[in-house]
Amino acid sequence: MRRRCTPRQNSNSCTSFTSNEIKRSERRLETAAGDLRRAAGCMRTGRS
Repeated sequence: MRRRCTPRQNSNSCTSFTSNEIKRSERRLETAAGDLRRAAGCMRTGRS
C-alpha cells in the first residue's frame, strides 16, 4: 500500500503533529482500509 504524504508532513517532522491531527489521520486510514476490504469483497462475490 502506498502512503500519501501531505505537504505539511513533507515540510515538518511528524512529531509536530497534534494528537487531534494524528487521530484524524488514523481514522482516515482505517476508513480507507475498510473501503478496500469492501471493494475486495464485492469483487470476490461478483457484486458491484
